Amino acid sequence: MIRVILPAHLRTLAHVEGEVKLEVEGQATQRSVLDALEARYPMLRGTIRDQVTQQRRSFLRFFACEEDLSHELPDAPLPQAVTSGVEPFLIIGAIAGGKGEGCARKKLYAAPACASGKRRQAACRMP
Repeated sequence: MIRVILPAHLRTLAHVEGEVKLEVEGQATQRSVLDALEARYPMLRGTIRDQVTQQRRSFLRFFACEEDLSHELPDAPLPQAVTSGVEPFLIIGAIAGGKGEGCARKKLYAAPACASGKRRQAACRMP
C-alpha cells in the first residue's frame, strides 16, 4: 500500500480528504503510483502530468522521505519506506512569493493616485 498526499486543490478535485491509499501492481515507481492514482481518480488525469508526454507539470513537485524526487526518472524505484507505507509519497503544489526581488519578468506596484484620487494596481515590466 502506498500513501499519497495531494495538494489541497487536487484533493478538492478528487473529492477526497486526507491522504489517499493506493495498491500498486509491480514495482512502486513515480509512474506506477501516478498511473494507479489516475485510474482511481480519473478527474486527476492531466493535472499532475501532461496526458501526452507524461511529463510532470512544472507547478508540482514530488517528495518522499524528505527528498525531492521531481527530477528522478519516472521508473526509478521509490524508497522502501514509501513502498511499505511508513512514509507517504507527497505531491506538492508550487509555492511562490515572499520577500525579495519577486518575479524576474514582472513587478507589481501600486500606481500613483489618478485625478480622481483613487489608486489602482498596475503591472510594469522590469527593464
